[in-house]
Amino acid sequence: MVFPKAWGYAVRALLYLNEHQNDGFVLGTEIADKKSIPAPFLSKILGTLAAAGLLDSQRGRHGGFHLNKPLHEITLQQILQLLEPHNEDQCILGDGKCQGKTACPIHDSWAPLRHSIDQFLENTTLADLKNNQTLIENSF
Repeated sequence: MVFPKAWGYAVRALLYLNEHQNDGFVLGTEIADKKSIPAPFLSKILGTLAAAGLLDSQRGRHGGFHLNKPLHEITLQQILQLLEPHNEDQCILGDGKCQGKTACPIHDSWAPLRHSIDQFLENTTLADLKNNQTLIENSF
């Protein structure tokens, strides 16, 4: 399973916003600069997160983004689904739906692993990652 870059960027941006929670609204360009994320790409990501209610956004002189939820309420799965919704029946080989008679050759082997990954993503919050910032920076 390959995770999209947008997901890793979103995790890093949300953790950065948490670090600067007391600073008011933070510009997307600041986050992009500090976290080495392409600014136009991050802008789209932040817009998606704001539309979903994870962030508050404000235009103008003192505008930017502010974390709207505590880290323990945001799961890795929630972020992934916002940025790249996936279907359990989607084939790992990219061959459309993968179930029953149309299952690919690795479907039966992949299904338990996919379930374990999904469980990890559903049960892991950003608060769980907060103390592992170095791991995150090297992973995404």
